Amino acid sequence: MRSSQFRALVVVGASLLLVACSPAADRRDIPPGTDRVIELTMEGMRFVPNKLDVKVGETITFVVTNPNDIPHELFIGDAADQAAHHAAHMAVPSSGQAMVAHMGYGIYLDAHGTGMVTYHFTKAGEIMLGCHLPGHWEAGMVAMVTVEP
Repeated sequence: MRSSQFRALVVVGASLLLVACSPAADRRDIPPGTDRVIELTMEGMRFVPNKLDVKVGETITFVVTNPNDIPHELFIGDAADQAAHHAAHMAVPSSGQAMVAHMGYGIYLDAHGTGMVTYHFTKAGEIMLGCHLPGHWEAGMVAMVTVEP
């Protein structure tokens, strides 16, 4: 094999390996019935993207990456759900933040962690994605989801 062909194979192989190791590349864990996968990143004290559109009846699996040196969470719910979840976090000391229940509608991510959560959108309106670790919600760590009919 020529040197240039070998180099080309090495470059292609390395590229495939990098793609295969990315958090969103392994779709074996995506739950059956998922209509769409949305990748979210937590950059500092914000979600990227911070505005999403979905349709009533869609089941979305969020693949969430926290590249930060601090933990974050993603909690899905309307304004009342967010307020109740925030109150639950504020009632727990810093050492217990990872243990606050998400009731199946969220995920806690350690620093540099990746995970996923699946949510079925059942009615039109606004749903929020929020992080309620102390100071994060107050810093504006929220994303809006518009659920269209």
